[in-house]
Amino acid sequence: MRWTVLGLALLASPVLGQAVYKWADEQGRIHYGDRPGRSNASSVGTRAPPAPTLDTEAAERRVQQRRLLEAFVEERREQKERAVQTEHNEQVRVANCAQARDQVRGMETAGRIYDLDGQGNRRYLDEAARSSALARAREAVNRWCQ
Repeated sequence: MRWTVLGLALLASPVLGQAVYKWADEQGRIHYGDRPGRSNASSVGTRAPPAPTLDTEAAERRVQQRRLLEAFVEERREQKERAVQTEHNEQVRVANCAQARDQVRGMETAGRIYDLDGQGNRRYLDEAARSSALARAREAVNRWCQ
């Protein structure tokens, strides 16, 4: 349907924008045409200005298509960036989970646990400090391994 209307508009476009004449024949009948039929013909105005040409419509369509394509490309780029960021975050989470589990396993199997002080010397934890450190390590497992 759209192509039919466009075809008819293209066929009618040479007629549009031309002057319209009115005249009467010998029997008194009124005639209209794009050329004066008799010497008594008078101009009754012009037809509507021509519709936008196909070139203008095609150019506008190309501009709109370019904008849509640019928006699509931008959206795809953003999706790719989000996917890369999500993948990176997942890798960090998996590495932190493994480290937290190893730390809990080491604390549970070790006889004695120590921290290093400012000079790098071992400072062994008493039972209360050991329980507190083990609880923090288990919290890290819960946080990273969900």
